[in-house]
Amino acid sequence: MGGVCERFDAAKIDEDRANPAKGGDKHYERKKHLAWPREIQRQFLEGNNKCPKLANERERLAFLMARHCGFRRGDIRLRKWSDLRKTKDGFVLSVKETEKNGKSVNMPLDDELADVLAKMPRDHEYILTNTLGEPYAHDGLSGLIGDRLKKLERG
Repeated sequence: MGGVCERFDAAKIDEDRANPAKGGDKHYERKKHLAWPREIQRQFLEGNNKCPKLANERERLAFLMARHCGFRRGDIRLRKWSDLRKTKDGFVLSVKETEKNGKSVNMPLDDELADVLAKMPRDHEYILTNTLGEPYAHDGLSGLIGDRLKKLERG
């Protein structure tokens, strides 16, 4: 009686069916992520002739955390109020570097971001929450920013 490998070899599964990606076109192409030009950043926060409305609190906070701290969506949505501390020099966000060394890094905040955070209600554990008071889902945060950009483009 043969082993599992021998039985598999004996079956001689059609190679194209065993690996549908073999020989196919490359399906994923890495997109370049360019920084937003200053004018687009200004319009995101202040509006433009197509969408004169100012960014709301959530849009503004998500944008400033990304711009000032370099946070990705996951970093933004998982920041808790307990990560924010007041020091003699101003406010800092304590961010744990789990993938590198597990140590926390204190990131000083600029005045604009600190002002926005100071005005936000602290009703929930997470800093940026949806209307239900829950942290945004990954796609939900993308939608928050993306919807604002679409309004600026179309009006």
